[in-house]
Amino acid sequence: MQYKGIELSCTQEELDAFVAGIQLYTEIRDFSQKFNGVTIENPTENPNAKYYILKVQETLFLQTHSPFDPGYVAITDTNAEAVIEAHKQSIIDNMVIGQFAVKPEDVANERIAQLEKTNKDLMLVATDLYEQNLALEEKNKTVMLATTDLYEQNLELDTRLSLLEGGAV
Repeated sequence: MQYKGIELSCTQEELDAFVAGIQLYTEIRDFSQKFNGVTIENPTENPNAKYYILKVQETLFLQTHSPFDPGYVAITDTNAEAVIEAHKQSIIDNMVIGQFAVKPEDVANERIAQLEKTNKDLMLVATDLYEQNLALEEKNKTVMLATTDLYEQNLELDTRLSLLEGGAV
């Protein structure tokens, strides 16, 4: 199946279950609020800027500016949800790709297995044809021996007939 242009080795149901099992937590805070007793600096110098905490499984992200914009673009009430959603989606995409992306060696191993099966099938056909050829050769020998025997019998009969007719051979 395809996921954002990348071939995955899972079904849609497996993907959905994996994504549903990812634990996410977000919290938007003002820079006036401390994190674990530590004051967080505002790198944007925008007085309306916020920072957010994003926890994915056991990994915690403390983000003080938009991670997808060049420079230090402030996170504000206007863009906070979109920025957080983009960050979550980026992390989920990386997790999905890391878990399920088809690797080149997987493709190569699958192709090798297919070729080995085809080779085995061809070897069985070749063995069968070889055995059929041996059987035909054996029948051909029998026919040749019978033909030789009939030829010799024919010569002998011709000789006897000539003698009976009074002629010389």
